[in-house]
Formats: sequence, C-alpha cells, structure tokens
Amino acid sequence: MSRPVIFFAFDGVLNSRRWFDANPCDGSSCDDAHVDPATVAQLNRIVEATGADVVRTNHWKLRCRHERDGYPARFQSVLGRRGFTGRVRGYTGGGATLAEEIAFWLRLQGAEQRDAFCILEAEAQLPGFGRHLVRTSRLDGLTSERADRAIVILGGSR
Repeated sequence: MSRPVIFFAFDGVLNSRRWFDANPCDGSSCDDAHVDPATVAQLNRIVEATGADVVRTNHWKLRCRHERDGYPARFQSVLGRRGFTGRVRGYTGGGATLAEEIAFWLRLQGAEQRDAFCILEAEAQLPGFGRHLVRTSRLDGLTSERADRAIVILGGSR
C-alpha cells in the first residue's frame, strides 16, 4: 500500500445528528444533504497532513452491482461538491463484519496491519484494529480533535 488510507462510513463521520437537525433533507436528492461540509473540512485536514486516500466502508448499503460499478467516481463527485480535495480509492467488501471488510480490502492491496491506515467509525466493533481506530460520534461527527488523532495515527504532522 503506497499511500496511507482512511476508512470511513458516512453516518457519524461525515454527518451527525446536529447536522441533520439543522439541515433536514427535503426528500428530493439527499446525497449532498448527507454530507456536512464542516466534517469534510476535517477530512481534508487529514488528507493534506498525511497524503492519505479515502475508502468508503459499508459497501452493503449500495443496493446492486450497477450502483457499485461506478461508485468511486460518484462518491468523489458527492464529496467534491462539499469541498473534498482528496482522492476516493474505493470501497470495502468481502466480509460479514466491518472488521472483516477492512481486513479483506487490506489483503487485496497487499497491505498489512503495520501499514499506515486509519479507521473513522462511530459504532462498529473492530477487534484487532484498536491502534488504527478513531471513534467518532453520531452526535457531532468528525471533529478537529478526532482529525488530530487520525493525523497522528497516519504519521502526519498537525
């Protein structure tokens, strides 16, 4: 794995209860409404400090193969409309749990646990990944303090 990687799900990382309370989705196109620009700014800080790419977890939320086929480009576009300046490398898959999905993705890349990666996650249990985990919150998402921890995990400078 040549570049560090940030694994993350949407809920509790790029959005939060506070964001949804202040910005309810009107029922039309909610893609952009699910992404809080303030959390994207924190994600950008991590990317700029570490050179990391991002990988979306929880691929099972993509309902069919058609959605998965062009997913990195579509996700790049959604994040870009909210100010993301980094690169979406892909999404996870191949496991019954999030920990299995991430381990499978790392194996496919020829990466190991000692490689630079970080997991931003609000709820899932991730046995064996403790030193790579930054626990976020569904209440307030990716904050500056949590971004600082991710930067340290990935070996960057704040």
